[in-house]
Amino acid sequence: MKASILGLAAASLLAMSTAHAGGEDPTIRRTTYLQPQGKEGIGAQYRDDMASATTAIHEDNDLPRARTTLLRIAAFCEALARPGVRLVAAQDDAQYEQFIADHPTGEPTQFVDMTCADAFKGLAFIDIETRDRDSAMRRLDQAIALAPAWAD
Repeated sequence: MKASILGLAAASLLAMSTAHAGGEDPTIRRTTYLQPQGKEGIGAQYRDDMASATTAIHEDNDLPRARTTLLRIAAFCEALARPGVRLVAAQDDAQYEQFIADHPTGEPTQFVDMTCADAFKGLAFIDIETRDRDSAMRRLDQAIALAPAWAD
């Protein structure tokens, strides 16, 4: 799971760093649309902001504006963390219940909107675009930790 996301990130970094003869821009852009998905959970109020960030990335090519929006969403999502409470983002009730069954801890688990995982993933791809590999890997780890069933 994590390997497929990390592989995609590494491939993107490699494509961006490959030199191109003739002085042309060597950047190869890949489109990965991030859209709010599934059942609404905690953080669903940021779905419109997520859509705005996606537009800023894919249509306006405005990474600074997208980063600002995604950082605001990520800050909200990070603030949800509390000792003794697990957070999980899932597509639907079945995926959420499967996570609970597969990872029994007895701790209460809050259903978080996929927007949180999308925001971390979006920040990771912006970090790749700006060649900040370490930050990209941290953000991908955050997305995977929050939405483990979505890591593929």
